[in-house]
Amino acid sequence: MNILREVDLSVFRIFPGNRPIDKGNLNKLKLSIEERNLLEQRPILVNQQMQVLDGQHRLQAAKDLGLPIYYLVKAEGDYRDIILMNENQRNWKNEDFLRLYSEGLKNPNYEELTLFLKDHNFDLRQGLLIVNGPIKQMKEHSDFRSGQFKFSLTREQLDETADKVKAFWAILAEHGVKPLHRFKSTACLKPFLLFITMPQVKWETFLSKLEVSWYKLGVRPSVNLYLDMFCDIYNYRTQNKVHLS
Repeated sequence: MNILREVDLSVFRIFPGNRPIDKGNLNKLKLSIEERNLLEQRPILVNQQMQVLDGQHRLQAAKDLGLPIYYLVKAEGDYRDIILMNENQRNWKNEDFLRLYSEGLKNPNYEELTLFLKDHNFDLRQGLLIVNGPIKQMKEHSDFRSGQFKFSLTREQLDETADKVKAFWAILAEHGVKPLHRFKSTACLKPFLLFITMPQVKWETFLSKLEVSWYKLGVRPSVNLYLDMFCDIYNYRTQNKVHLS
């Protein structure tokens, strides 16, 4: 591939769904270029549609500084090149993959997940735990990053679970149980989901017990201890007691 030079930087396009520009990194890069301009030695990479596969920070720095940019064209370049090159420099987070597959590639499962998170004000970790279920496996993690994520439950079923989670959080907030963020973490959310999906647990019974015995709620160091806590609350003055096997 030949290195090309361009002064009209408006011809370049940001690949849809790529990570947003990091202003801190951009400012550091501009200072470095002002001290020593190595843009010619580090050309950006684009595809035939002039979408930037690698080097969007360098492109923006050149725009801000009024400098020409140097670039290489990879004819068959696509989103896989973006992931590969970015992971070699700075690991992508799941949020980056969600943005790429949802906003960039318009994958309907990722678009629906984005909507689910927005509707219930969940962060991605909370949402994936609810969507995937409390028994999360590494395969689900790799599937999400490779674009193979799919919903296994209906949106109605997920909304029902989400409402139960929010009802639990509302009780915590109403009674000032702290620290609330610890109860919203996956460390607590996972055992909560495990408990409410046990066949012998009736949600309305558990909810009424939480409203009365909220003072028994506290941060626990392990899944098993959270389960013991939920079990203790549920079984208080209950005939059909739940037993953890």
